Amino acid sequence: VNYWEIWNEPNEAGWLTPQWRQVSAKRAGHKPAKVWVESSPLVYRRLLDAAWSALAGTGHGADTILVGDTSAKGASRRGVLSAMPPITFLRALYCVGNAGHPLTGQRAAELACPTNGSTSAFTAEHPGLIGATGYSDHPYSFTEPPNELSANSTWATLAELPRFERTIDGIFATYGRPMPGGVPLYLTEYGYKSNPPNPYVKTTPAEQAAYINEGEYMAWRDPYVRALAQFELVDAGPQAGEPVGSPAYWGTFQTGLMTLNGVPKPAYYAYRIPIWVPRARTGPQVTVWGQLRPADRAAPQLASIEYEPVGASSFTTLEQVQSTEPQGFILASVGVTRPGLMRLAWSDPANGQVYHSRMVRIR
Repeated sequence: VNYWEIWNEPNEAGWLTPQWRQVSAKRAGHKPAKVWVESSPLVYRRLLDAAWSALAGTGHGADTILVGDTSAKGASRRGVLSAMPPITFLRALYCVGNAGHPLTGQRAAELACPTNGSTSAFTAEHPGLIGATGYSDHPYSFTEPPNELSANSTWATLAELPRFERTIDGIFATYGRPMPGGVPLYLTEYGYKSNPPNPYVKTTPAEQAAYINEGEYMAWRDPYVRALAQFELVDAGPQAGEPVGSPAYWGTFQTGLMTLNGVPKPAYYAYRIPIWVPRARTGPQVTVWGQLRPADRAAPQLASIEYEPVGASSFTTLEQVQSTEPQGFILASVGVTRPGLMRLAWSDPANGQVYHSRMVRIR
C-alpha cells in the first residue's frame, strides 16, 4: 500500500463527533455567553498528526498521502451532530480566519492554535497539514447538475471548486508554502443517485449518465484535480431496519453504474466511454471531449466520432481522432451542419469488439 487518505469525511457527524462544541466566550460588544465553536477540525488534526508520524516511521513518508477527505456540503445550524461546511472546516483545521490570516488570542485558543499567530510553530507541530501530497474532497451535488452553483459560499461541490481552491491556496501561502500550480486536489468520491431505484431523488438514469460525463469533463479541465473516483460500481441496498419505502430506507447510495442485481445502468456505458460536448449545437467547430477508458494506455488509441443526422437511420464517421494523453483522453473539433445524435466509438485492437459512448443530442 502506498496511497493513503487520512480518515473519511471528518466534517460529517456520521464519521467524527462532536462536530461543534459549546464554550464560554466573550465576543466584542457582547456579554460572556455559551457559543458553538468548531470541534471536529481539532480532533481531525490530532488524527492526522498520529497518522503522519506513523507513516513516516514505517517507511511510508514518501507515499501519496491525502488529507481532508471532506464532504461537499454542511448544515446551516451548529450542534454536536451538525455537519460542518467544508470551507468552515478547512479554515478551522488550518487555524485561519475568513480573510486567511492566522488566528490569534481567544479564537485561536478555542481551536488549539498558537495564540500569537505563529505560522512556524503551527507547521512544526502539524507537519502533515502542509507536507501532504494533496487535499481530497467528495464534491457531490446529489440533486443538482455538476455545473450548478449553490447559494452557500462554504460548500465545495464540483462547480464550487474554484472558490475552494482559492481558499486553500491562500492558506498555503499564509504558511509560506505556496504551491506552483495550486494545491493538488484528489476527488476521491463522486457520483449521482438515480431514480429508479431511489424514489426520493429526481435524477433519471439518463441524467445520471450525462452528469457523470459532465463531471468528468469539468474535473479534466481543472488543473488542480489529479483524480476523480466514481462511487460506486453497484448500487447500495436499502437501509436494513428502516420502514420499507421511507426516506431513511433509501438513505444509502444508489450512485452505482449497475443496479443491485448487476444490471448495467446507462451510466455504466457512459463511464466506460465518456463523452461530453460543451456546446451541443450545430456549427463549424463543435468541441467533443471523451475518454477511451478500456483502451491500452501503452500506446495512443484511435476513436471515431460518429453522427446520425435527424431523419437518417444509421451513424456515419465524422472524423477519426487519436487519444492525446496516456489516460486515453481525446479532444477534437468537428463541423456539424444538421441536428442529430453524436457518439464515440472505439474498437479494441485485441479482439475487434466495438464500444460506444452514450449518444449526445446536437440541436
